Amino acid sequence: MYNYDIYNCGVFRTIDKTIDDNFIVAGLYQCNDIEEQWKIMKFDQNGDSLWTTVSRKNTKYDSNWPYEIHQTFDGGYIVGGNLGPPLSYIMKLNEYGEVGIMDNGQFTIDNYELAQNYPNPFNNMTRIDYSLKSISDVKISVFNTQGQKVSELVNNKVGKGRHSVIFDGSRFNSGVYYYQLSIDGKMVDNRKMIYLK
Repeated sequence: MYNYDIYNCGVFRTIDKTIDDNFIVAGLYQCNDIEEQWKIMKFDQNGDSLWTTVSRKNTKYDSNWPYEIHQTFDGGYIVGGNLGPPLSYIMKLNEYGEVGIMDNGQFTIDNYELAQNYPNPFNNMTRIDYSLKSISDVKISVFNTQGQKVSELVNNKVGKGRHSVIFDGSRFNSGVYYYQLSIDGKMVDNRKMIYLK
């Protein structure tokens, strides 16, 4: 017995097993009038997607095949690809597929990012990671499926870099919740998490 899904408009070129016994695949995505972009996806052992990242427009890595992807000792990923003969590239991603650069030995995110909570689904407690490109007024709120705010995890000025916050759901009912990231008063991203008692 096996499980699979169909992903239109793309070709995967490489796959690797990750240190947490999941799988990472990389390839090129092109659909109808959408310009070519590389696409990287992480799957669990059941074939369910854990996260997906695609190239941002107007970067030198757009529209170029990633030929190899492997996990690094820090939990991130190294990607090798082709910019067209005779040029090639090597790109570093962190554990959530965020593209960044190595700066003095530290991985630096060059835009904000809200990661998927871990673990998910979770029992009582889960961790939410996020990254900032500069000092910002940050708010992270949790909502139920009716759109009611049930918790506010962060509401203050936060420095540049990677940060984590813990959500304790022990006083809530099992079910689906959404967490939302706002930066400088503007909602920029949100994700779904599942609480199972």
